[in-house]
Amino acid sequence: MGVDALHTQTDTVRFPVQDKKTRYLLTVKLNQRIFCASCRRLPWDKATAKYCDRAEGHGRKETRDVQVLSVSHLDFPDARQAARITRHRMDT
Repeated sequence: MGVDALHTQTDTVRFPVQDKKTRYLLTVKLNQRIFCASCRRLPWDKATAKYCDRAEGHGRKETRDVQVLSVSHLDFPDARQAARITRHRMDT
């Protein structure tokens, strides 16, 4: 299950996770200040799953760094992993 950042709410995932036994992918943005802050405090320097993508087009160069962590203490129902995508863009 993937939903818009507006639906990144604990009540949104209870039904699909607990009743339907599905997984979810949610986006965390700044409108979830407390949850966003707890995600930022995760030990990203210890991430073992990493990927970097570089692309050039439309008058810019972009680099995307993706990191994934296994988590057991994130304050969100049944959260097992967290991913962080950092994008750097430079106009050419």
